Amino acid sequence: MPSTVNPDRASTKRPTWTQRTLRAALCLAALSIAALAAGTVASATTTSSDPNWGGSTPVRISHGNQDEALWPAIAVNSLDEVAVIWSDERSGARNIYFTEYAGTSWSTPQVITSTVNDSTQSDLLAVGDQFFATWIEPIGSKVYVTRLGSGQLSSLTTPNPPVDDSRPSIVEAQNRLHVVFSVGDGFGIPDLYLATRLVASTGWTYFDRIYESPAALGAWWPAMAVSPDEQTLHLVWQEWSATARAIYYISGTVSGGSVTWSTTPVLLSTDHSQAIRPDIAVDDDGNVHVTWTEIGPYGYDEQYVRYTRLDDGSTSWLPSRRIDDTHVEANEIAPTFVAARVAAWTDSESGDTTVCASWHGFRDGDPTAEEALLTCSQDGGNTWDNTQNVSRSTTPGGADEISIRPTIEFDSSGDLHVAWQEFSVGGDVLYDYEIFYSRGGVSGGPVYLPLMLRNH
Repeated sequence: MPSTVNPDRASTKRPTWTQRTLRAALCLAALSIAALAAGTVASATTTSSDPNWGGSTPVRISHGNQDEALWPAIAVNSLDEVAVIWSDERSGARNIYFTEYAGTSWSTPQVITSTVNDSTQSDLLAVGDQFFATWIEPIGSKVYVTRLGSGQLSSLTTPNPPVDDSRPSIVEAQNRLHVVFSVGDGFGIPDLYLATRLVASTGWTYFDRIYESPAALGAWWPAMAVSPDEQTLHLVWQEWSATARAIYYISGTVSGGSVTWSTTPVLLSTDHSQAIRPDIAVDDDGNVHVTWTEIGPYGYDEQYVRYTRLDDGSTSWLPSRRIDDTHVEANEIAPTFVAARVAAWTDSESGDTTVCASWHGFRDGDPTAEEALLTCSQDGGNTWDNTQNVSRSTTPGGADEISIRPTIEFDSSGDLHVAWQEFSVGGDVLYDYEIFYSRGGVSGGPVYLPLMLRNH
């Protein structure tokens, strides 16, 4: 029976102070040994081999007392205001916190609601000038949706616990919110469920299983997007068999409160056997863009980002390709698999579409700590720019900060907004993280904002 606990992290519960002190010392020692082995401590100018992104200076936006901020999600509304949510443990159980940026400064982080059990993976959506958050509570078998700042909460009880290592995904179509998530069956093998409610209401109008996985270990990590005319839902997920993991796609036709799903899933990862954690975006022309992680023979130490596209009106997906031929690696103390995020923006004047993908990792021979990375395509996904370093968190002398799990979104002018989870050397590498943010043009041009500079 598969575990529904995040394989990237053994536990979300914080250890005692003594345990943390010992672990922090061990982590520092191990990171130092790894850096020495890689030859990264000898030079005072050791940096990532990927060029720095020209976006704004990264700023810390979570400001947690205990530095336990994980799994960020970002959205930009119709007023170009930015919101970021994440899971944080500040008072016993984990809860979802949020902060907003309305052009002058970031608001003080606030808890959305306090729950008895841990609230973990989340997603964030902008509908007009409003933000809607969804998240899961695995131990309590709950899924939640709320409009930020409203105090109004929609919750539903799932037949079995939602999968901890599988974020939910929320979209809006025809004035209804649709949330998809993975829920284990009686044997812990996850299937895909969909819940629907009106944007202006808190009551659910639909909740049921929409896909029963035939795979031995089930369906994980769903991601959903909507066509520009709001007539079609596009859904991708990771199918996990006994020996392989693959990415599949189906579409659903929306009619009011009902969705009719296509009956035959389409395999997207056709030329490799270990594909995980997909993401999806639809541009203004209706083209569908999908990214996922390809795991090579060396596991955590050989990860690539794959991309494919379904053009509007076509029934055939383009062959998937690596958008960066150089693999990334994960640190040895608390390794994570990549979960690449994708976003698309279409220029209303030229009609040109820009697609960006962001992920984390470090290169062979670089400092042994991950950076948040970014590459963009200026021609709708046909060709891709050189990868850039968004987090820019490697410090002189080889003291590296682990930057992982970036999340991205465009605003109306085509600037890209990025948030990620960052660990500062000296704490507990499993727990001590904050959320950082940067924004900029996709060509790397700097954007200057009156924000607090990076600090710890």
